[in-house]
Amino acid sequence: MKNQIFISIKYNHSVRILLSKTLMIVSTGSQLDPNVFFVNSSKTWPVAQKYCRENYVDLVTVTNIRVVEKINNETGGSQVWIGLHRAPNFFWSDGSNFTFSNWDFVRNKLNSMKVICAVTSSTKGGKWKFLSCEEKLPFVCYSIRGYKRGSGV
Repeated sequence: MKNQIFISIKYNHSVRILLSKTLMIVSTGSQLDPNVFFVNSSKTWPVAQKYCRENYVDLVTVTNIRVVEKINNETGGSQVWIGLHRAPNFFWSDGSNFTFSNWDFVRNKLNSMKVICAVTSSTKGGKWKFLSCEEKLPFVCYSIRGYKRGSGV
């Protein structure tokens, strides 16, 4: 779908409106219990983000331990991109507030990278660390109940 502009607006943390030039979608689903989708294809973080936005809602936003468990169950031990990045502050790809964390206690070798992206692995209990966004990894997207992605309407 060419020439799309997506704007995400949240009202009281329960209603999400996504706008594009050709489509408006309203969902009353919850990010506290999203559907997660493991994409076993290695992409850079920006390419993974684009794929998730075109096919689901976005890269997964981890809001609680239940979402961590869902990701762990889907990924089978793979190290995968999630929607968290730093540029220079922490942001979730979908614009959600950063209120939950699950950091691994490893030293990140980030040097002077200004933009870094988060990965998680079920072999590490779903703990997070940062890598260069240009690494190629599988990734996890999310969708919420009631959300339907348009097919170029």
